[in-house]
Amino acid sequence: MHQSSAAYPPNISEYDELDIPWLACDDLSVRRVAGAVSMECKLERVVQIGGASLVLGRVVRWHIPDELMVGGEVDPADLDPVARLCRGYAGVGEIVELDRAKLPE
Repeated sequence: MHQSSAAYPPNISEYDELDIPWLACDDLSVRRVAGAVSMECKLERVVQIGGASLVLGRVVRWHIPDELMVGGEVDPADLDPVARLCRGYAGVGEIVELDRAKLPE
């Protein structure tokens, strides 16, 4: 994951360069990482905020490996997500499970 953050030129595929296993998306004409949780997204709009761009997309399909699913839901204990934070990475700490909140009566 970290090596794919390098500034590869537009004509170089990180998939090919780093030998990343991939699968075709179902609804889009792009590739996705095989065996990973992934979303197929379509661009909705780009909002300029100062010198930055906020990119808004619509998820059209999720891909979740079967081994992460328990009873039709993602098992958070097996997910083990990693977040990229600028030059660092972070994992999820302790997971606290709660029943869904009830509406006030």
